[in-house]
Amino acid sequence: MPDSQSIDTVKAVVIDTIDKAVDTAAAVQDTTTGFFESIQNINPTELIIALAVVFGGLILGIILEIFIIRGLRRLAKNTKWEWDDVLIGSFKRAIVIWFFIIGLYLALEITLSFNEVVENTIQKVIIALLILSVTIIIARAASGFVKLYSRSSDSGIPATSLFSNIASLIILIAGFVIILQNLGISITPLITALGIGGLAVALALQDTLSNLFAGFQIIVSKQVRAGDFISLEAGEEGYVTDVKWRNTTIRSLRSTRVYIVPNSKVASSIVTNYSMPRKHIWIRIYVGVHYESDLDQVEKVAMEVATEVTKGFYPKDFVFKPVVRFKEFGDSAISFSARLPIRQYIDQYKIRSEFIKRLHKRFNEEKIEIPYPIRNIYVRREGDVGQADEE
Repeated sequence: MPDSQSIDTVKAVVIDTIDKAVDTAAAVQDTTTGFFESIQNINPTELIIALAVVFGGLILGIILEIFIIRGLRRLAKNTKWEWDDVLIGSFKRAIVIWFFIIGLYLALEITLSFNEVVENTIQKVIIALLILSVTIIIARAASGFVKLYSRSSDSGIPATSLFSNIASLIILIAGFVIILQNLGISITPLITALGIGGLAVALALQDTLSNLFAGFQIIVSKQVRAGDFISLEAGEEGYVTDVKWRNTTIRSLRSTRVYIVPNSKVASSIVTNYSMPRKHIWIRIYVGVHYESDLDQVEKVAMEVATEVTKGFYPKDFVFKPVVRFKEFGDSAISFSARLPIRQYIDQYKIRSEFIKRLHKRFNEEKIEIPYPIRNIYVRREGDVGQADEE
């Protein structure tokens, strides 16, 4: 049971929140009343001039956006440095918003006249719009820088949109708090309301929060990374393109479909990652030769073909070499396997096809027979057993 001191504290916070809400509502009512009273006294000519100033600032901002920002983008594309692309891209439509704000400010300060309460409120709104635009620019830049930094091989940040979205969200929350302080709105009641309603929000967003924390677990564990080729227990397989706050996006091998899997499902299912611990894997191709074949010659020919295929696809130095091993005496052939190294999962189909074609051609040239499945059936007639016993 909570003690009396805790109850008194909660009561005091609730009463303070109600009082501030009432004061805020009264201020809004006074501002609205003064605004409409001032509008009735505005000269139509002044109103037309004010609208012309606002639209003039908007048009000027659009023109500068076209000639300045787009020109800087073209210059940034010609440089090898990628950070300037992110920085310039963060100012998208910012100049338009700034000149619109300037036009609005000039229209209200020069042509239109309101009472002191309305003018102070309008000035606060204009400053809030300016802070919001700067916050959006910084959030875009932070998100872009996180994405760009995560692409570098030596960075410890996975290349997923989850971390970039978190960086952007932190900047937006900070800007929102600054805007509330500029408008004279206390954030204490908001924090109190969030604390009281936190349990209800957590219950309502249980699945969303589960996917969010599962996404963190996937990224931090580094067992599934963007660009890895994975196969899920349910059968979906493909390249991981992104891990978002709610789901993991997987692109199929042939890029014919995209799987959107909740993060909680990925975290709880059995995942086969073909890109770990190394991206290169081995493929095994089984072949059978006739019992009368020279196995040393078979091994030599198969090894030569496997080496030619591997070097054909990977002309540069590749430390892994093919392996040929005989497996068993089958029903109609002696089976062996050829293990070929590949750099990534998708290469297996081309290499497998090329190896089969070349091996078939070499076997024909070397007179090495690949037998058809053969099964001898002996039919015993009645009386054969008795005749055999008498003999």
